[in-house]
Parts: sequence; C-alpha cells; structure tokens
Amino acid sequence: MSEGRAWLGVYRTRPAIAIIATCAVCSFLLRDILVSRAFTQWLVAPLALPVFITCPAGIAVAIGCIGPPARLPDPPRVKLARGLWAVLLMALAAGACILGTLGGGLGVASAGIVVRNVLVFAALSLAAVIAGWTSFAWLLPLMLVLVGIQFGVSGDGGYPWWAVFLAPQANGRELLVAALAFSGVVLVYALRPPVIRRE
Repeated sequence: MSEGRAWLGVYRTRPAIAIIATCAVCSFLLRDILVSRAFTQWLVAPLALPVFITCPAGIAVAIGCIGPPARLPDPPRVKLARGLWAVLLMALAAGACILGTLGGGLGVASAGIVVRNVLVFAALSLAAVIAGWTSFAWLLPLMLVLVGIQFGVSGDGGYPWWAVFLAPQANGRELLVAALAFSGVVLVYALRPPVIRRE
C-alpha cells in the first residue's frame, strides 16, 4: 500500500486525474452539443463536442506519466509498472470521454471514435514527455486539432489520414492503428524513463 502511495506521489497524478475528471463531467453534460463549424472552417459532418474533449483527456495521460526529474534505479519491475501506469491512465481517460456516448449524444456505436481519438492524442503527448519536453506535452495534440480543422478537409469531402480524429465514424483499422501507435509509444516510455529537461 505504501508503495502505491509513493508511486502516486512521484508522478503528477493529481493534475492528471483532475483533468480526466473534468473531461468526464464535460463529456457527459455537453454530449448533445454538435459542432459543425470551427473558426471559419465548416466540418464535413457535425461532430458531438465529446469528440473534441478527447484532446485534453489524451494530454492528461501524458501529464500523469511525468515522473521524477532525477535518475532513479530502473529494474524490470519498475519498467513494467511504468508501462501499466500509462495504460491505466489511458483507460481512465477513454472511459471519462465515453461518458459522452451514454444516454444519447454520440450514441453507443460511436464510442470507437472517442477511444481512437484518445489513443491518438495520448500517443502524441506521451511522445513529447519521452523526449523530455514535459511543458509542451499539450503542443502536438493541440496543433493537430487546429491544423486538422483548418486544412484537414480533402478534395473529395473526406479527411486525410493525419486528420482521422475528425472522421465521424471509426472503423476497426483506424482503432488498430491508433492502438498500435499508442502501444509503441508506451513501450518506449516503459523501457527508458524520459529525461526531464529544464524548460
């Protein structure tokens, strides 16, 4: 029990859980709001607001994975625990956003969209943490959203592969690719602790 408390104290658990809890509340309360236009760009298909709440939820996963700046002993069991910790945070973030699919809103069939997007945003954020740029864990997901909204509509009215998070449906291939990308980032994160730089 004391090891668990120590683990939670070493990592940035509180801000991560606070963001995930906020995402859960917002996802549930705002589930019926449809977004058809962002800034000056019309989306190909209206998307429920919880689809966009997946961005801060994915960032929260990376925040929760930020550990101590000092190099500590890193035996195999710690590597395994670090990987499982990232997966647990991902499951919590996805579960929080899936609340927006309950009781209307997106509909149960669209829970795949939420999971796909949280996987994508968590992978991007965690990659920044692995690189040591912990203060910029939010940058890649946010830039992807902004660039995707402005420039992610292809000529045939669909979305290119890099703006897949805007697609109104999620197929099995997209979920598999997103899960593999996240798994690869988690594997790197588990095998070598990030070097925290002074920013």
